[in-house]
Amino acid sequence: MGGFQVLAAGISQELHRLLTGQRKTQRVNLALLVATKLDVYSAYLMDLTAGLPRDADRTDMRNQWIERVLKNPLIEPKTVMAPFAREVLGALAARGRPLVLILGQSKLNDRH
Repeated sequence: MGGFQVLAAGISQELHRLLTGQRKTQRVNLALLVATKLDVYSAYLMDLTAGLPRDADRTDMRNQWIERVLKNPLIEPKTVMAPFAREVLGALAARGRPLVLILGQSKLNDRH
């Protein structure tokens, strides 16, 4: 198993550990997309498409797969991110030092 596959498998295991009710297909797809994002170090769709290790000859098919994963109504971003955020923030807070959080103003304005 290559480095990319090891990374995706590790992400999938963490998703399984923290999100026990999540379907396997969602977990595997998210893990592949996150591993691709970490590998190409870009959020641009074309970069993700080029770096996505899927058996698809055409770029538009890779784009379509990414869009389907991102638009899947069964994958709720807050639900996916919450256990990771709790774990990371808890570990940082345990050090006893102040935490500095940077919040995007556009998201803060959406709530008011």
